[in-house]
Amino acid sequence: MAKKPGQSFGELCLLYDCPPPADCVSGKSVGSSGNVTKLWRIHKMAFRQIMALRTMRRDERMRDAIRKLDVLNGLDDEFLF
Repeated sequence: MAKKPGQSFGELCLLYDCPPPADCVSGKSVGSSGNVTKLWRIHKMAFRQIMALRTMRRDERMRDAIRKLDVLNGLDDEFLF
């Protein structure tokens, strides 16, 4: 549950193509403290592409780190990944 500014919710629904389990309710009314609640929306395919790219970049960083290990120096990439 997102209770603080900047938090998000609904990621699992985007990943697993299921309906959201709850409604979105703002805790403050417009103008009560000068803050306005902003709700952002992203299409599930765009979200999945972002997550896939993030995973690919993380995997590449991991491969680069593993290649630097002297212990694994003699192994081909096919055995490492």
